[in-house]
Amino acid sequence: MPGEFWSEIWSDVRYRLRALFDRDVLERELDAELRFHLDREAERHERAGLPRDEARRRARAEFGHPGRVKEASRRMRGTVPLESILRDLRHAIRALRSRPAFTLTVVATLALGIGANTAIFTLVDALVLRPLPVPHPEQLVIVSDPAAVNTNNVGSPLTDYVSFPLYEDVRARNTVFTDMYASGWSGPIDVQIGSGTGTTAEQPHARFVTGNFFSVLGVRAYAGRTFTAAEDETPGQDPVAVLAYDYWQRRFSGLRSAIGSVMRVNDVAVTIVGVTPPGFDGDIVGQPQDFWLPMMMDPVIQPKMNLLDDRGWSWVVMMGRLRPGVTLETARQRIGAIEANAIREHLAGRDLAEFEQGLKDTPIHVVSGALGFSERRAEYGKALWVLMAAVGLVILVVCANVSSLMLARIVGRNREMTLRMTLGGGRGRLIQQMLVEGAVLAIVSSVLGLFAAAWGSRVLLASVSSAANPVVVDTTPNARVLAFTATTTLACVLLFGLLPALRATRVDLATSLRSQGRSLTGAARVGQRVSVPFGRGLVVAQIALSMLLLIGGGLLVRSMQQLLHSDIGVDRDHVVAVRVRTARSPYVGARLAQLRRDLAESVGRVPGVDAVAFADHGLFSGGASGYHVDVSGFVPQADSERLVSLDRVGPSFLHAIGARLIRGRDIEPRDLGGGPPATVINETMAKRYFGARDPLGATVTIDGVPHTIVGVVRDFRSRDVRRTPPREMYVVFSDPNAGETGQAKLAVHVRGDPARLALPIRRAIEDVDGTLPIFVDPVNDLVRGTVSKDVLLVRVTTCFSVVALVLAALGLYGVTAYSTSQRTGEFGLREALGAAPGDVTRMVLGEALRVTVLGVVIGVPAGLAATRLIRAQLFGVGPLDLPSLGVAIVVLVATAVVASYLPARRAARVGPLEALRSQ
Repeated sequence: MPGEFWSEIWSDVRYRLRALFDRDVLERELDAELRFHLDREAERHERAGLPRDEARRRARAEFGHPGRVKEASRRMRGTVPLESILRDLRHAIRALRSRPAFTLTVVATLALGIGANTAIFTLVDALVLRPLPVPHPEQLVIVSDPAAVNTNNVGSPLTDYVSFPLYEDVRARNTVFTDMYASGWSGPIDVQIGSGTGTTAEQPHARFVTGNFFSVLGVRAYAGRTFTAAEDETPGQDPVAVLAYDYWQRRFSGLRSAIGSVMRVNDVAVTIVGVTPPGFDGDIVGQPQDFWLPMMMDPVIQPKMNLLDDRGWSWVVMMGRLRPGVTLETARQRIGAIEANAIREHLAGRDLAEFEQGLKDTPIHVVSGALGFSERRAEYGKALWVLMAAVGLVILVVCANVSSLMLARIVGRNREMTLRMTLGGGRGRLIQQMLVEGAVLAIVSSVLGLFAAAWGSRVLLASVSSAANPVVVDTTPNARVLAFTATTTLACVLLFGLLPALRATRVDLATSLRSQGRSLTGAARVGQRVSVPFGRGLVVAQIALSMLLLIGGGLLVRSMQQLLHSDIGVDRDHVVAVRVRTARSPYVGARLAQLRRDLAESVGRVPGVDAVAFADHGLFSGGASGYHVDVSGFVPQADSERLVSLDRVGPSFLHAIGARLIRGRDIEPRDLGGGPPATVINETMAKRYFGARDPLGATVTIDGVPHTIVGVVRDFRSRDVRRTPPREMYVVFSDPNAGETGQAKLAVHVRGDPARLALPIRRAIEDVDGTLPIFVDPVNDLVRGTVSKDVLLVRVTTCFSVVALVLAALGLYGVTAYSTSQRTGEFGLREALGAAPGDVTRMVLGEALRVTVLGVVIGVPAGLAATRLIRAQLFGVGPLDLPSLGVAIVVLVATAVVASYLPARRAARVGPLEALRSQ
């Protein structure tokens, strides 16, 4: 019967627990039971006619020795191994408490390694491994590029994010999903909460979603309600919002009265109708949302853009939930065909040919949506795995260091170990005891490491986050993080506990017993034979691993230097980028064009400003526009050859950013008037389309409008320091309705320190309109913001390299100090025979350097091989970089000399009398 089975199991478990934790009572019960059986057996012999004493003697003889009977009974309980471990645990705690310096050193070292490992894994888990907190996330499928969540593009249809009409077509023809939703970037959002003197303004993160967003994800409201299908019907009819739980707590103090209240979003009154559950902050990992708006509210919130009806605007991503029995591969085939056909229906001629070619180059993305969307995952994912490899090396160095400490302590107990083995203690029993000691140290260290990891993961996030580029993930340890920490702890126990235990218990008892006397070659020789070669091997491993980290860290530091100081083609040290938000203002069309000119004139009057120009995208704004063009005299072999990047700019833009003209002229004020629009192309575009021909005066046609080339500019990087400039052209900003709406951007060239002029530039803009949100950033600050991934790699790898270097130095110091202490008699004898102190110092230093050189010889090729893992992270340096390699070797050798110098000096001071007294 199942009930009887589980009852027996529970009874057995209770008995075993009682045997472990109520052992004294159970022993008394066992003694009483043995006495009872002995008494009954003695009574039986008395009834057979034996005297009382003889009867008891015979009963004991037949029953067996009480100790052996009790031991057999304990074995029958099945708790002997656990009792043995508990005894070892109590002994380990007493032994570790008696040596606080050793215990604290080991615990601190291990906690550092385990904490660093767990901190990095926490970020990997939160950003790369953790599924969305929704029911059955494995059923979700993304029909877009998971990283294309904050992107919009006007022009030809794309396959990685789509227009809203295309989403409606795909959803209507869908046969593989129970339903699918769309979401899109809201653009700059300004929010006012409250009224009168209590009004507060902020720029939270919001997102437009279709009415079925929450139902597809399976997210129910924590308070109020979520969106319904009714909110998908009429544009502008339902000004409502659903708040994220954290935003509700932060801005409304978690008050239920917030439901039904009104906040103003871009000056539109929006009613709060619900709050999502705790833990759900959207489908975009690393970029939590504060609230969501119905997709139909876009024409009201962003009235200057026609995003709902125009198939030329690609700006939304899609996700669906699989029907029962439908596989991801089936969905990939069917939904991909549906989307491709829906695009083809609205294209013809060259546009259709362009799409077919683009479909070959970039197929429609249909991937698992269990992990959600994430720009941050695409940006930091590879870097985090590199850091996991680096921190894995650190934990190996930590284990090698702790193994050295454990081995030294075990060798110090050599007399105890020998005596216990002589008295019958098995080698396995001694190894178990030492492993239990290691387990105690590792468990305490892992608990401290978890606290360190919680702090460390927040520090890592803060180091790469900024107001313009926030990285926000939940770093609360979950079951996977705890399991990882437990696994790391177990690995540490095996690495630093088992190897020294096996090495130290491999003892020849006869030799060890003979060597217990205090002779010149006695105990010292045994300790040295057991520990020094093995300890040196651990130090060699530490040095090799440290060398590997130093090489990688040096390459990343050199790469960062190249990124921050490389020539990007503009005068980065004297350019300020200005961004003015106009989403809530009446500036549109001709009024926005006039605002750009007024801002440029006002900023141009600031003392210290050399030149000012406005632009659509400018420098490092994150925006870009791609267009297909026709160039006079050039016949493309494929449609992709017609694709160029385009920016609309005002007069003197190239001069304002410090770019260098190769031929022709800059955009000038006269180009703002009538006549054929002027354009300047970059060097890459000129070489591709014109070769050796002179491009000046040639024509580039964009959307049927011919543009005359008036200049060629040297290539410069305006969006990504790493990226080779594509074919780019800069056209005159003559059409007031063209370009990105909602923002006005300026490039300002200054004399001296750009940061010093930030405040005067801000005041000049406020003189034009003091109600507009203003952002003023030196270009160098923007460049640093684009390399946050590299900053993370450099900071953490450098920290790990320093930790590994210090641990290797401590390991070398420990082994050298122990070795010299065991050779006191030898040093005294050498000095008695005429050796100078300097000779002894050089001898000890030479031995330490030989160990270091061996570690370097092993570490250098390993480091050069490992640099293949970070090849994609490097910029301006190759995997074999001699300066990085040379610095790493010099630093390591210098550290080894410093670490071994003190033991060497101590050995040089040993005299003959001191050597004799030490025996």
